Amino acid sequence: MDSAKLEWIATEVMPHEAQIRRWLRRGSFAQDESDIVQEAYYRIWRLDGFKAIVSPKAYFFQVVRNILLERSRKMAVVDIISMTGFDVAGISSGDLGIDRVLAGRTTLSLVEALIDELPPRCAAVIRLRKIEGKPQRETASILGVSENVVEKDVAQAIRFLTRRLSELEADTHVAHEAASQSVRPRRKRS
Repeated sequence: MDSAKLEWIATEVMPHEAQIRRWLRRGSFAQDESDIVQEAYYRIWRLDGFKAIVSPKAYFFQVVRNILLERSRKMAVVDIISMTGFDVAGISSGDLGIDRVLAGRTTLSLVEALIDELPPRCAAVIRLRKIEGKPQRETASILGVSENVVEKDVAQAIRFLTRRLSELEADTHVAHEAASQSVRPRRKRS
């Protein structure tokens, strides 16, 4: 993982999440808001030239708009298919491969374990905000703290998770390199 990119997302993009969520709710996308926000983060994460983005807030909104446009186009295609009576029940071209599902579950387990390393309130805040998708105000109310505390705890948790994931990735890379060197075939002596 690229720690500079994660830090950039945490400091430049994530602060606008609440505004994005409000905008989605106003546009009647509340039932899909968490999926849309996560898809936007994923697309931003995949960027190579993230440092060239002048306005992360505007870019975040544009990514969300693009996701909504793609969804509406897909819905139009689905409506056309259903109106023609075409049977697509047996077709599953979008299915994830078992390797991707297992990798996702492994990563989720790792993140959950890392969250358990956080101070209790900070762990509760990150679970409520980022896993359960609760708004900042509701999270503050549930935990009996100010919204400012929630915001600071989210930032602290993201920094911690970013650092720990980077450390684990570096450790994995070193272990992989060591393993690949230990299994290299030996030259035959002449």
